[in-house]
Amino acid sequence: MKFAHLAAIVIGFSGVGGDALAQISPDELQRLFDEKRTALIAPVATLQDRYEAQLKTLAAEAQTQGDLKQVVEIQAEIQACRDPNHRNPAAYETCPRLGEAHTIYQRALWELRDTSRPREIELHQTYFQRLTEIRETLTRAGQINDALALETRSAPGLAALHKLQAMQRWKGKGNFEHTVLWELRTPADLVENGTITLDEREGRYHLSSPERDMTRFESRFPFRPPIRLIARAATDSTSVRLYYGAGTLAIFNWESRPDELRIHDPTTGFSHQGYPDKGTIETKQFYDFEARITDNRISIYVDGVLRTSRQGDFASANGPVGIGPAFGGVVSVEAMAVFGEK
Repeated sequence: MKFAHLAAIVIGFSGVGGDALAQISPDELQRLFDEKRTALIAPVATLQDRYEAQLKTLAAEAQTQGDLKQVVEIQAEIQACRDPNHRNPAAYETCPRLGEAHTIYQRALWELRDTSRPREIELHQTYFQRLTEIRETLTRAGQINDALALETRSAPGLAALHKLQAMQRWKGKGNFEHTVLWELRTPADLVENGTITLDEREGRYHLSSPERDMTRFESRFPFRPPIRLIARAATDSTSVRLYYGAGTLAIFNWESRPDELRIHDPTTGFSHQGYPDKGTIETKQFYDFEARITDNRISIYVDGVLRTSRQGDFASANGPVGIGPAFGGVVSVEAMAVFGEK
C-alpha cells in the first residue's frame, strides 16, 4: 500500500486523495496527528477523570471522618492522576480503600493502553515516515534550517514511539501481566544519583558521567519484590549497569571482564557474583535488559533469553530502580519500566 493511502487511513484524512495529501504542510500534518492521537487515547482520559472523581469522593469521606492523614494521601493521589511524580505507593498500604481503588484503576488503565497501543504505533510510524519525506525534500531544496527545525520537532514523538514499541514487546510476560508499577515516560520520571547528565536527542536519553561508576538516574519510588525491571538500552563503549534496592544489581559488558555478567545482592548493593560467558553485549546495539527479582531468585534476561540466575534471600530488598554508565561510557535509553506480579 502506498504511503499516501496509508496515511489517509491511519490519520483519518478522509475525502482527500494522495496528491492532496502530498501537499500537506508540516503544521497541518501535526494537527491531524494530534487530532487522531487524542481520539485514540480518549478512553484513557475518560478513565482518569472517573478515577479522579472517585478519589474526590473518598477524600470527602475521609474529611468527614476527621482523618487528616488519609485526606492528605488521597489528595496526593489526585495530583498523581495528572503527574505520576506525586504518587506515593506506600499510601496504598496505609489507606486500604485508596489501595483497592488504585489497583482497579491501574488494571483498567493497562488494558486500555494495551488495546490502543498497536494503533498508536501505526499512527506514529506513518507520521514519522511523512515527516522524513518532507525533511528530505527540504534538504534537497537547500532549506537546511527548515529541515533541522523539522527534525527537532519530531524528537518528542520519536521518543514516545520507542516507548510504545518497547511496552508492546514487554507486555504480559509470565506472571507479570497487567501490573505496570512504573514506566519511564519523560525525564521528569527520573532523579539523579551522583554526578550524571541526561542529553535527550533522536528520541533517546543519553546518560554520561565524569565519575568512574555508581552514578545513575533512578525512579522516584522504591519497589519490593517480586518485580520485573526492563530497560531498552545500549552502550557506546563500557558497561551498562542496572540498579535496584541498595545499589548495583547487574553489570553487562563489565569493563574488567566484558564476558562476565555481574549480579549483586540488592539488599546490600554488594556481595556480587560473577558468571563467565554471560555478560557480553555488542556496543552501539540496543538490547532489552531484564531482571526478574523474587524473594529468593534473581533471573537476568537479554532480549528475552535467560542469561543466568542467582539464588539468595532478597525478600527485604526495597529501593528505586535505575540505570547508568561507567568509566566514561555513554548509555542510551529508549524505554524503561517496572512490572509487578498479577
